[in-house]
Amino acid sequence: MSASRPGISTDDHAAVSAAIQWAIERLREKYPESVKYDDLVSYCWSGHEENAARITFWTFWTKNKHNKISYNAATNTYRFRPQYPIASGADLVDYFRRQKTANALQVKDLKEGWPDADNEIDTMEKEHKILVERNKKDGKARLVWADDPTLYAPLDQEFRDMWLRIALPSPEDTIKELARIGHRSAGQVKDPKKAVTATNLKKARKSRGFKQTNTHMAHLFKDFSNKRAQAGK
Repeated sequence: MSASRPGISTDDHAAVSAAIQWAIERLREKYPESVKYDDLVSYCWSGHEENAARITFWTFWTKNKHNKISYNAATNTYRFRPQYPIASGADLVDYFRRQKTANALQVKDLKEGWPDADNEIDTMEKEHKILVERNKKDGKARLVWADDPTLYAPLDQEFRDMWLRIALPSPEDTIKELARIGHRSAGQVKDPKKAVTATNLKKARKSRGFKQTNTHMAHLFKDFSNKRAQAGK
């Protein structure tokens, strides 16, 4: 790295926090290898091996570990944990082989654990091991899918040229030919008048008013005031 690592100060929490970031970057550089705790301390504070410094760093390190770091208690080693456990083309092929879906992977996510992925992705695409979608602007790989080289069947240039020389009819010529032999093209209405009538019926049905229900109770809402007047006589 071009920048200098922070100096040690058991009372300087900012320096210890900075050293933790250096340790994480060190693990990222070493991935997929694991790194011993003592090696991390020596890397972050070369020449400062005081016991107090180790204790301070260990305290902050254990409190500030995040989900990008895994720890192996049996070997007392740490390892970077990228989003995908892929650090090479072989890892990518193996990951696709174990994947239950055919989803694509974003190259920017792969670079977290495989920073120099671009060149190998180009090679794997030519070998038909992966399918690649590229950015239109710079041509860089953006998405990758699994591919199977055993399904690739190369053709001689002679057959390619023969295939390209086959002329396909235009849509207009296709419609005319279908009409000539008595067939309708897709989407063509057989009887335009019937189609218009059917459309009008649909509109009429939609414009119908509210349908009255419970007609058997209609007599309950009649006006019987005149009958009450006659009963009082």
